[in-house]
Amino acid sequence: MRQAPPEASPAIAEALLRDLDVAGPRYTSYPTADRFVDSFGAPQYAQALQSRAEGAGQSAGSAPLSLYVHIPFCESVCYYCACNKVVTRQHGRSREYLAALEREIALHVVELGPKQRVSQVHLGGGTPTFLSDDELTGLMYVLKNAFALTAEAEVAIEVDPRTVDRQRLLHLA
Repeated sequence: MRQAPPEASPAIAEALLRDLDVAGPRYTSYPTADRFVDSFGAPQYAQALQSRAEGAGQSAGSAPLSLYVHIPFCESVCYYCACNKVVTRQHGRSREYLAALEREIALHVVELGPKQRVSQVHLGGGTPTFLSDDELTGLMYVLKNAFALTAEAEVAIEVDPRTVDRQRLLHLA
């Protein structure tokens, strides 16, 4: 007679799973959703940027910026996603968005001063790989023209593996 296999122990202890079973912010929110409050509006944001600029001007050793650029477009929805997204196969829709994004970056440069040091750039979304190679190259040009990426800058992009091929990955690299 065959014996039943011994029960495998769980990969994660049940007690740990119970401890971690609490509500928390989504990983894709920058800043996290629990930090948004109605009392923080455009005037407060402008003041925060001005304070940052003044601090950076007084200290050459001020911490570099980290940038998150949200590209909300995707061709098809990932059902786990809770991000702000526009599901479309009309790639021309990104042109207007990128133009508005370039204006927003310019407004930040006015407040912060030109060529603020940046140590992290993260392109997220939707999926930034919705953009064409030329659009992604143009976006990086705008960012590098507005900010000073440090030599060791960490640059990351979220990639929808359903929409890329080897040539695309080479371009991203």
